[in-house]
Amino acid sequence: MRSTLKTAKKTVQFLRTTSDVAYVAPVELKSGGFKASTVIAQIQGGADAADKWLPPGNAFRFAPVLVHGKGVDRQNLKKLRRARIKLRGHEPAPVLIRCGAKLTSAL
Repeated sequence: MRSTLKTAKKTVQFLRTTSDVAYVAPVELKSGGFKASTVIAQIQGGADAADKWLPPGNAFRFAPVLVHGKGVDRQNLKKLRRARIKLRGHEPAPVLIRCGAKLTSAL
């Protein structure tokens, strides 16, 4: 099942299964250039929205994702690799995938 939540500024997309474990994936889509700090804030905003949406005590897998159309420049790549997106004790770095790649590769 796919859920979309609207926050005050952005629409945040998540994937969710109805099995024993939910998959939470705040996804940010970028087709051109971007600033890593902006993308990190947007993905963290998605994780914050998921914290309100996900029932307490539910097991889940968390994969913050940046889908990009062009290559990521070296400065942004360093920032993205150091970044940690937080959700209920999970703190993974954003997973980067190219447009056209299967989202399941990020999960």
